Amino acid sequence: MLSLERPVTAVPKIGPKFKILLERLGIYTVEDLVYHFPFRYEDYSKSKPIADLEEGDTVTVDVILDEVNNFFTRNGKRLTKAKISDETGAMTVIWFNQHYIRDSLKPGRKYKVSGKVNIFDRKPAFFGPEFEPATSNTINTGRLVPVYPETSGISSKWIRSRINDVTNGNSPYGEFLPDNIIKNHHLLDFHKALSDIHFPESENDVRIARERFEFEEMFMELLKVEKRKQEWNRKLRGPDMSYEKHSVEVNNFVSGLPFMLTASQESAVAEILKDMEHEHPSNRLLEGDVGTGKTIVAVISAYLTYLNGYRTIYMAPTEILANQHYATFGSFFENRDIVVELITGANKPKNKNWNVLIGTHALLFSPGESEGVGLVVIDEQHRFGVEQRAKLLQPLHLIKIKRSQQASFPKDNGMQHTN
Repeated sequence: MLSLERPVTAVPKIGPKFKILLERLGIYTVEDLVYHFPFRYEDYSKSKPIADLEEGDTVTVDVILDEVNNFFTRNGKRLTKAKISDETGAMTVIWFNQHYIRDSLKPGRKYKVSGKVNIFDRKPAFFGPEFEPATSNTINTGRLVPVYPETSGISSKWIRSRINDVTNGNSPYGEFLPDNIIKNHHLLDFHKALSDIHFPESENDVRIARERFEFEEMFMELLKVEKRKQEWNRKLRGPDMSYEKHSVEVNNFVSGLPFMLTASQESAVAEILKDMEHEHPSNRLLEGDVGTGKTIVAVISAYLTYLNGYRTIYMAPTEILANQHYATFGSFFENRDIVVELITGANKPKNKNWNVLIGTHALLFSPGESEGVGLVVIDEQHRFGVEQRAKLLQPLHLIKIKRSQQASFPKDNGMQHTN
């Protein structure tokens, strides 16, 4: 069994030419090849004798190849024409511009032929079907046949054969997910899932195999997240903030609001303020539907940041939203010695000694604006690109606000906050 880490050229029949072609599909290693999954399947599992074929049938017939010949049409086009038969009758098979096929076919031998039945000369015929010697282990006919993303010079049939060369070895690939994970989530083992997604016996095999690989993808991504979190905690030190020292002031601020916080708002505030006391930078996702009060959570967090001597940046995806948040923060901090400023493409801060700076992408191109910042809030963060967000990944606390995609729900249950 070939190691998954080996270059794809380790697979038989893949030389320098095919190596270059496979790179167009993002395939560089054996692992890339076996993870090149089908995007659909042709169902050739239904078999019929020739006498029962009807136009439009997608079927497989077990036949003997009687003869095969190459022709040129009057217009100079190349045609390959074969005659096949079984005990019930005979029919014609035609390939266009594929004269090389004749050399691979042997009259008198048994073949499986799969495809869609057409009409030629008022009789059933196949145009360019799948053709394979009749054996018990076919991969191109008589079953669910995988169809792959292709590129010029590489067909699904070729990919199918190379993957079969890899997965049809004497020893199966070992499992890398923990045994308890496999058992608790009722997942297929790796080698079985690999076999079933490429060469399934039924559509149910495909579904179960996909479940395994979908789970695996999420599992591996979560491992990466956990690794990044550990590296973050090991390497970075966040702003020195304390909620305990300023709890009275924060509580008075909350009590002075013109409304009471909902249970979900109180929960989100409590967890975020607790996070901000940690020595490592925190990273929170605050999600809720429109009207669930996500902004006030950011306002209270910004207030604690101010009390600890740090500044807050609030990024909005549009100038309209930036102006709205500028007005909202300004109203809550109106009677306090907290300077709120706005920066957009059309507006520059009037006071450089701001405590809260609301803005759009213009914030990313403002040198010096991140000095003394302890908290960054990104509103609707999925609208910002990875490189844009990376500009703000400093040792500071981060809150990402996102609008829920699901249907509306009651305000008191309308907010989720996760690490």
